[in-house]
Amino acid sequence: MPEMSRSETSPDAVGHWQAALAQADTDLLDCLAVNVAVLLAWHGDADVRTPFAARWLFRLRGKGTRDSRPDLPPQDLADDLRELAGWELQWQSAAELAGELPAWSTTCHGGQPVLVVADAFDMPWVPYCGHEHMEHSFIIAGVGDRDLTVVDGYTNTTEWGAAQPVTSTVGRPEIAGLLAGPGRWSVVGPAGSSPAPNPARLVQDNAEQIRSAGQAGCYEAFLSHAATLVQAGDLAPVALDTWLLARSRGLHARWLDSEAAAWVPAPTRRDFSATVTAAWTRAAEMSYIGLRRARSGRGVPPAVTECLRVACSAEQELANVLCHDFRSAAVAGRRRTAPGGAPQC
Repeated sequence: MPEMSRSETSPDAVGHWQAALAQADTDLLDCLAVNVAVLLAWHGDADVRTPFAARWLFRLRGKGTRDSRPDLPPQDLADDLRELAGWELQWQSAAELAGELPAWSTTCHGGQPVLVVADAFDMPWVPYCGHEHMEHSFIIAGVGDRDLTVVDGYTNTTEWGAAQPVTSTVGRPEIAGLLAGPGRWSVVGPAGSSPAPNPARLVQDNAEQIRSAGQAGCYEAFLSHAATLVQAGDLAPVALDTWLLARSRGLHARWLDSEAAAWVPAPTRRDFSATVTAAWTRAAEMSYIGLRRARSGRGVPPAVTECLRVACSAEQELANVLCHDFRSAAVAGRRRTAPGGAPQC
């Protein structure tokens, strides 16, 4: 583990953070997962993709309610981090972040960067600053008498400009509002030994989960809620949800083509990218167009809801095909082998 300097601004330290940023999937991870991934890379973990990308799920936070929206960012991130990577977060809440500065300083000097979640409205390095209140994470890499060294891997294009990975020294007066507000913080630590992920098993479990979500009516609940929002001209939640879904599917496709490539047939990987990822990308694009039109007082094109339905159907259709293939392969395997292990004719 690298030693932390007081302000973490030496060329070696900056270079180490830049390497960690380059290793993480900063272009596809959400605003919390991205900086967890950067921390794992900083700690020397070779695989900082699997715990964030291996799951292909469709879960709602409140099926049948006004909150019939996808569970993204996933609320069980801590579970995946523990089960798929052997790391854990140890969150501490703070009513006023300024009161945590001594603890952050001690933690950084002890060789542990700090992960903080607070209001992006007061973070001068992101475009949301002064425009929108939303939870956002960042890493404190060092604490000085007058400044903090901040690392943030988040990447996105917003109406106020682009969010890009950054390593920066920020004066305390610049973030006085941030420090005066509430938040939570954590370090990343080992969670003990965990079995290595089985990509083939994960792919099969994912397909079963998507199939079960369809049977439970989760997709229809999502589509019904989205249609209600579109009809009311409230496109912001729809645009956000489809954008998160498109990024999560793109990230999963990247995992299929890298960490899982040796265990997942090429046709399956191609089908996922060509159908699921492409459909959600199109739905995200159309939802954003609909949002822009709604904000300008124009009508929302019917293609918005149609693209959502196409994307939902694409997921379920591929999952059904995969489930059938897995079961057919299992049956064929049982037929080839007798109970005692001898081949059958």
